[in-house]
Amino acid sequence: MAGGSSVSLLDSLKPSELAALRPHLERVSLTAEQRLSTPGRPIKHAYFPIQGMISLVYRYSTGAMIEVGMIGREGFWGGSLIAGVASSPVDAMVQGDGQAFRVPAKAFMKAVDGNPGLKAHLLLHNQFLQVQTAITAACNGLHTIQPRLARWLLEAHDRLGDGDMLLKHEFLSYMLGVRRAGITSTLATLKAKGLIETGRGSLRIKNRKGLEAEACECYQIVKKEYRRIFSPKATA
Repeated sequence: MAGGSSVSLLDSLKPSELAALRPHLERVSLTAEQRLSTPGRPIKHAYFPIQGMISLVYRYSTGAMIEVGMIGREGFWGGSLIAGVASSPVDAMVQGDGQAFRVPAKAFMKAVDGNPGLKAHLLLHNQFLQVQTAITAACNGLHTIQPRLARWLLEAHDRLGDGDMLLKHEFLSYMLGVRRAGITSTLATLKAKGLIETGRGSLRIKNRKGLEAEACECYQIVKKEYRRIFSPKATA
């Protein structure tokens, strides 16, 4: 999870805030590469991941795509609904099989509008996601493949936890907006340094501290921002 937090968003809510959502929560399974919403079409549900993660992906008319944000247990998908905006310009795509609670869009908006505390809490997560998206954009434009890939793997590990991550080279190339050959050679470099292990369509982090040393500063910037936004002083 971002900032190293092991607490899910739903677990962080006050009882009165959670009570506004509880009647509408439906636990659902998520499957790898499942699309939770499509650009330009109404968002049907807000999703609160409890296992796995959601990638926010922008697709260009040429077919190229790149990840602009990442959501795990610490966050939720459907933030635009709070502002009454029923669609988003990005794809919400599941990374790895997982579980989530979902709430129908209309019920979600009604619950948020009727509970100022819940709305304020969720707006903090919208703020963090905006910061993460901005840093990701800067990172994609300024940094080379190796530190960017190290950052991405750390962020995915924060959300997916220990164990093997099921990741295809082609999928990573989409997420980072680079050629597959660049992903393959960079993974080989990280593996030769003893930082990761790779298998057929899977990856495991062996030396997290070493991988953090390879990552660009963007990883730590986003972690620090998460802690700043959600510190007791900030939320008082």
